[in-house]
Amino acid sequence: MSFTTRRAGGLAGLSFIATTGLLGAYLGYPGLRKAQAATTCTVTSADDDDTAPYTSGELRYCLDQVDTYGGGAITFDPSVTDTIALSSSLPQVTLTSSLTIIGNGRDNTRIDGRNSHSVFSFTGNHTVSISGLTIVDGRTNIGGSAVRSVDGNVVLQEVRITDNYGSDNGGAVYAQSGDVTVSDSTFDANSAYYDGGGAIRAKSGDVTIERSVFIDNVAILNPGGAVKAENGSLIVSNSTFSGNDASHGGAIFAQNPASNVEINFSTITGSNTLSTNSSAVDSAGDVTVTNSIVHGNTIGDVQAGGTLSTSYSLFTSSSSVSPTVSGATLIFGEDPLLGALANNGGSTLTMMPGAGSPVLGAANPAGAPATDQRGYTRTTNGRADMGAVERLGVPPAADPSQVPPSWHQATSREAQESSCPPGMAPSWAQWPNEGTGGWTCEYTTWWDVNEGVGGGWVTTPGFRAGRIPGL
Repeated sequence: MSFTTRRAGGLAGLSFIATTGLLGAYLGYPGLRKAQAATTCTVTSADDDDTAPYTSGELRYCLDQVDTYGGGAITFDPSVTDTIALSSSLPQVTLTSSLTIIGNGRDNTRIDGRNSHSVFSFTGNHTVSISGLTIVDGRTNIGGSAVRSVDGNVVLQEVRITDNYGSDNGGAVYAQSGDVTVSDSTFDANSAYYDGGGAIRAKSGDVTIERSVFIDNVAILNPGGAVKAENGSLIVSNSTFSGNDASHGGAIFAQNPASNVEINFSTITGSNTLSTNSSAVDSAGDVTVTNSIVHGNTIGDVQAGGTLSTSYSLFTSSSSVSPTVSGATLIFGEDPLLGALANNGGSTLTMMPGAGSPVLGAANPAGAPATDQRGYTRTTNGRADMGAVERLGVPPAADPSQVPPSWHQATSREAQESSCPPGMAPSWAQWPNEGTGGWTCEYTTWWDVNEGVGGGWVTTPGFRAGRIPGL
């Protein structure tokens, strides 16, 4: 019986089929360029044996596989719930095509550098996308102890990067000659010693950050407590920066005139700098701040080497921004009445403005993003709130595609033959919002009960498009 996937998922099954075809072509034609091959590898063990040849099923083995084929995908079996504690730094991967690494959620997939080893390192002019995992206690002398990328783009989604240290070029993430895109993620307590960028250091690439939080990151001797960008744009929206420290640019530092900064619907507070002529946001180029709260930073809020454009925003005082700005849509010197960082819904911590805050309903509704940092709809009597959080935001409706489907036992299930990855089997599923069923690769086990019942298949949902289990 032929197998057809359902809903662009099971994702794993689809990837397996595509990979099989590519791998077959690659093996059949030894002269085929590495860039034309790709592989899918599943991590099935939390062990880390760093002796080559690497042990099949371990993360180190999967990285070696995608290095061999130049790209592909790495997934984690749901049974891998223990922290992967590294025995040594993971091997560098050379990419000739894109690579996707998909964890089972930040609470379920955790990689620990043990304060001694670096984690992911990539080179090659392609994109690496990492989602659904935590990286903790990475350490390196060259920067990017959690993720290091040279000549390629980095996409981080729904990750937590915490307690990583780099002595040079970015504490947690370093990207050279490539763009960095971050969404729905948390960076906390990362640090860099030289060259700045306690959490992220981007050199000659654009940085885009949305719906994310940066807490207590430090650039010990240089600029950019949370983020340092050079020779590229930096766009921040629906995000919170709190308690980040540096010599210059306690939260954000943009170097070179070409490095322009845009901050939209975000909150930047509690940043500290060691220089009296610096601010929480410090850029050699132009800075645009709209619909944001930049308040309570010890030396200053914003300093622009070029033009400073501001609207619908609150600042600590008129003297906390440079060049001087003014306008009817700006608020100076008022307390935004922000709550402490807390779980106010969504996947990251936020600072909720209290009742009576001057930021409520004070943003410009024109061009406002549809949702706030939590993913809540921005609706306050037709006008949005300044900052990352909408106080009266409406929680998102439940996604019916995430409702557990109705499972159906297939005829002659024992004899069913399909192309599913190891540990998975075909299952017929019907999603309530779609009204029809289809085959998908899922984790299945055969159960047998007493009292005359012959048995049946018990199915635990595997990957489906658009969902990372555990988040």
